[in-house]
Amino acid sequence: MIVVFYSFLFWCFYLATSYSLARKRTEAYALYCRAHSLSNDALKKLKSLTTADELHEVMMLLMSCD
Repeated sequence: MIVVFYSFLFWCFYLATSYSLARKRTEAYALYCRAHSLSNDALKKLKSLTTADELHEVMMLLMSCD
């Protein structure tokens, strides 16, 4: 579940960047705002992680992004 959440966050950000480069500023702005909102939610979720399995899942996702 957490991996899907973070994947959607990164997808919104990169899609917004693509729209910005294509001069679709309104769509890009909306996606950047959505990505910002998702990042705030992600920080809250990360702070509330209590099990080692959830933390391990997040760390594996971050390592796969490199």
